[in-house]
Amino acid sequence: MKSKPKRSQRGLGRLYKRDKSGKEQKATSKVPGIFWLEHTIKNKDSKKRIRQKLTDQDEEPIRTLKEAKVAQLKIRSPFLSGDKIEVLKKLKADIGEAQQEYDKAHDTANPPLKIINAWHAYENSLERKPCSARTLQGYKMYFSIFESWINNNYSELVYMRDVISDIATEYATNIIQAGKSGNTFNKHIGFLKRIFREFATEIRADKNPFENIQRREQNTQSRRELTLQELITVIDDATGELALLLLIGGVTGLRLGDCATLQWSEVDLIRGLVRRIPNKTARRKQKPVVVGIPQMLLNALNKLEDKTGYVMPGMAERYTRDKNHGNIEKEIQRHFEACGIQCHKEGTGAGTEKRAIVEVGFHSLRHTYVSLHAERGTSVTVIQGNVGHGSPAMTAHYTHISEDKAVEVAKVLDCITTEAQEVPLEPQRERLKQLADTLSLEKIERIINTLQEY
Repeated sequence: MKSKPKRSQRGLGRLYKRDKSGKEQKATSKVPGIFWLEHTIKNKDSKKRIRQKLTDQDEEPIRTLKEAKVAQLKIRSPFLSGDKIEVLKKLKADIGEAQQEYDKAHDTANPPLKIINAWHAYENSLERKPCSARTLQGYKMYFSIFESWINNNYSELVYMRDVISDIATEYATNIIQAGKSGNTFNKHIGFLKRIFREFATEIRADKNPFENIQRREQNTQSRRELTLQELITVIDDATGELALLLLIGGVTGLRLGDCATLQWSEVDLIRGLVRRIPNKTARRKQKPVVVGIPQMLLNALNKLEDKTGYVMPGMAERYTRDKNHGNIEKEIQRHFEACGIQCHKEGTGAGTEKRAIVEVGFHSLRHTYVSLHAERGTSVTVIQGNVGHGSPAMTAHYTHISEDKAVEVAKVLDCITTEAQEVPLEPQRERLKQLADTLSLEKIERIINTLQEY
């Protein structure tokens, strides 16, 4: 015996749908179809039963239960008896129920981003903000720590949107209690803010749970610059590619990665220039930094026989192989220590209870370069262009000027200049002559004039 259709709520009519073959299905059936409404219109003398296909505002057939219920209420509300306020309340409740059913069905068919899948989605996204491999490795570490904490404290959470503001605040508090620095805290929370912001569509959370967590004050442990005597000592006492690496860093102000991976195609020995797009800004700023080559570095580069590929092949290979570049940094620090320079802040590191705070390292050469130029009167604009800082404020962070040191710098620079003038120039003269055979008459004339100046 065929069962009777389930009676719908009184006065609203009966909602159902028809599948592709035209067969009638329940409104809650998962079988795809188009929704219909069966209802009765009463007049004074008669009543008429109507079956009508439900369409949206664009006259397109309605295929979701949520939209069907909204259309049903719009059609039947004029025929409902009783207080209008109660009718509106009922309408609101039914729409809310339909929304919940729709969201549940949508999540089943297309679930929001799971915590376990979030890092893989971020790492492989074509729309995420580009960053260096080293920065990405740091982000991976931050998310790994976050995921582990969630698993240990809220193992029942499955989706990223399950992480609400209270949980985010608790996690941030945990980082502080772990004794992390303000810089680490800001980077860690900043990344979590970013992943929730950039993947808002996939996460489908009501809001970013980390958005209102404030940055903490950073007690920046800045690298100190070397004295002139220290700079000369660390360069003179080094050998092989390490000596050249320190020399390039000390007289150009380039970062470790840019020095270690410097290529001959970026070096112009004739004009005495280095043109390099810094690794740190390569993806977001394609403008190269142009740095003049001091005579002492020019002499060292001219002595190298192979002028193809990397200037320091061994150092470049080590730098690109070591993702964290820790081995090169440690070698540099050992060399500095051997030269009598203490690299760690007093009271930190081995033999103490505090984490080692590095005060002197390769980056100190960059500080030294900026400070020496500032003390010699080089304009801030020129320094900013040389080191590739985005603003004078960043350059000011590196600049440390004193009157006594300015006098000391001037005297030492006079000695360096005198020494440079005594270096034989025959290798450069011969190189210029060889190049002249392959250049235009105009360029040959310019080169000849240059030779005469020598």
